[in-house]
Amino acid sequence: MLTMTIMTKMQLVTFKNLKFSEMLHEIITKSLKNITKSIYPASIVSATVATQSSKQIVINSTHTFENFEKVHVFGFGKAVLAMAEQVYQDFSDKSVPLGFFELVVPIGIQFSNPELQSKIQVHYGAADNLPDEAAFAGTLKILNTMRYQVSPKDLVIILVSGGGSALSCCPIENVTVAQKNSMTKRLASQGATIQELNHVRKCFSKVKGGRILNYLPPGTPIVGLLLSDIVGNPIDLISSGLTVPNSSNFAEAISVMKKYNLTDMIDVLSKGYIKEDCSTSHNAINVTNYIIGDNSLVLENLAKQLEINGFSMFNNLGGNIVGLARDVGQYFANTWLRKGKSVIGGGETTVKLCKKPGVGGRNQEMVLSFLIYCAKTKILSDSLPEEDFIFFSFGTDGQDGPTNAAGAIVEKSDIVALKSDESLLAQAESSLKRNDSNTFFSSFLGGKCLLRTGLTGTNLMDVQGLIIDHR
Repeated sequence: MLTMTIMTKMQLVTFKNLKFSEMLHEIITKSLKNITKSIYPASIVSATVATQSSKQIVINSTHTFENFEKVHVFGFGKAVLAMAEQVYQDFSDKSVPLGFFELVVPIGIQFSNPELQSKIQVHYGAADNLPDEAAFAGTLKILNTMRYQVSPKDLVIILVSGGGSALSCCPIENVTVAQKNSMTKRLASQGATIQELNHVRKCFSKVKGGRILNYLPPGTPIVGLLLSDIVGNPIDLISSGLTVPNSSNFAEAISVMKKYNLTDMIDVLSKGYIKEDCSTSHNAINVTNYIIGDNSLVLENLAKQLEINGFSMFNNLGGNIVGLARDVGQYFANTWLRKGKSVIGGGETTVKLCKKPGVGGRNQEMVLSFLIYCAKTKILSDSLPEEDFIFFSFGTDGQDGPTNAAGAIVEKSDIVALKSDESLLAQAESSLKRNDSNTFFSSFLGGKCLLRTGLTGTNLMDVQGLIIDHR
């Protein structure tokens, strides 16, 4: 697996002069920034795609493609630009005959190698991770390239990562982009899971659920390289199953819309729903999909960084943490902090928004909930009267909700400070109630609790950690 040592001996000596919370805060913030580099999509692609010669490509050491005329690469997601840059570089080095490289990525994602700007065509869209006209325009351009510029004798590689659902925007008939945007926001604001959301998205799309395969000539060999941002890695739901023949159906989408009171969209779906079974489409048997990275990579790298800095007594809960973010924050406090157990874990939680929400994200909301719970209970005096600790949650894409923070981190002294100030505690509770965690943390203790990494160019869900000083 991919690992990276990020702390030098000189840094470790320096940290020994700090108290535990300051030292671990420094280690964690530096580790999180560097972990995103060690799981950078380019590194994952290099470990997955091997070019044996200009006419032979091996995927995942198991599947060989050869005797193709050209290789075309298309992609949708937060990580696909870095993936495409690596593919282009590796293939160029082996003189692989290259065709079109065309992607739709979020606004703000930049080339790591500016020299490739003239080689890889990038369309930007999906502001705030929501479908928009820019993403729609980019998707249509890729579909046009697929339909008119690809030969069945070519090899097509489709790159998919988190954010691909919003970026692969091509609504069914009678549905506007604005309606898709509104529907996505309404489902997400009520706490719909990513699985529920993607079941609905597939039924409202001309490209999701494997339908994009229909835009390629019959018989075209197709490879899907996927970075998973969904708990359990359901291959048919990652970015709404772009390259996977549809397993969702009309009834499932209707059930989800009824559950979250989107009954006004049911009639709209009924008029435009594409009824054919994508599993029988002309290219369904020609696609081979690989999940090449997931949340476990992040947890393995985080564990490595903790261990090399002397923190080895912790449990790895795995990447299956789900539920409402505020409930999960209390879970970490009531279950693991109360037991005095250090843990790390990952997954993807949800937030149920109030009628007039403030500014925040699921990671910041989780940490705020943890902070308030600890301040309002006797958990510190009952369970950890002496030990220091920290708790953090961050998104590997570097953006938690519509904010410039990746998440938040708090330590024992922060809880003590909140506990001792009734007015500040009331403000924190009000912020949690209004989904306004970013506003609270921006002012709380000078904003020191916010984790800021900038956009990372990847997305392998979120990571949490509770680390207790048992030295």
